[in-house]
Amino acid sequence: MRYLLGGMLLLTVIVLFSGLLPNVEDTGSGEGGGDTSMIFGIWCGLYLVASALTIWDAVRGARRGDLAGLRRGAVFVKLAGIPFFVLNFLFLWLITTGLLFFGIGFLLAPIAVVWTYLVMLPTSAYGIACLVVLRRTGTTSRQFLTTNLILHLVFVGDVVSTLVVATRTGAALRTVPRAPRPAQVASDHPPGSLSAQGGRAF
Repeated sequence: MRYLLGGMLLLTVIVLFSGLLPNVEDTGSGEGGGDTSMIFGIWCGLYLVASALTIWDAVRGARRGDLAGLRRGAVFVKLAGIPFFVLNFLFLWLITTGLLFFGIGFLLAPIAVVWTYLVMLPTSAYGIACLVVLRRTGTTSRQFLTTNLILHLVFVGDVVSTLVVATRTGAALRTVPRAPRPAQVASDHPPGSLSAQGGRAF
């Protein structure tokens, strides 16, 4: 589940580079415009479902206090999304620049930015969940929570903040005492001792 969103972003980049989608030239001439619109609509629907599942999983992990799982999910989805957002920025910049000659580039640019931002938001779910658990356990300050929460909602800053939160989460996990192994318990309390007999002396 925690690799769903990042996997979808990586798969999108692979498909774009594989040449399976209609050519931009065909789309512009009207030959492949319908297919491209349909593919884009399907992608948005699938991404919406993946985003909802990701947010649900992040909330569930935060309630359980699963810092290790949330940390893995946060780092993976952010790093997996880097190629997608770089390619998305370059593609939208080329399209917007080209449409400026037709006078509609200024209308497309805000729409493209809003759409990209909405795609980015769900990728911050696991990082925000980590922040909630860290603050709830008293591992971080309120200032750390507020600063990184804001950064998680900003382009580029979200990646930097995720790495910072992941580092803090790793440090918190290393300070959690581990439960003793059964063999260690047996060696600490050999048969016949008071502890092994439940504290009763015979």
